[in-house]
Amino acid sequence: MSDQEYQKLEKRIKVLEERLGTTSEKSEKKPRKSSAYNDFMKEYISEQKTKGSTKSHKELFADGAKAWNARRTP
Repeated sequence: MSDQEYQKLEKRIKVLEERLGTTSEKSEKKPRKSSAYNDFMKEYISEQKTKGSTKSHKELFADGAKAWNARRTP
């Protein structure tokens, strides 16, 4: 593909993106505030690791989910 053809395609893409209201450039996103569940799991897993747990991350996550559900149900 020649440079001229390449430039024509780039120009056409720009025109189409402007019509659609999109661009190929990534927009900056603000990070979301973590939920209560996220905060609980982060704290739970770090607590267990501090205590010296030999369980895998997957097992700790499952235990944390059970603990979350247990504290939320009456």
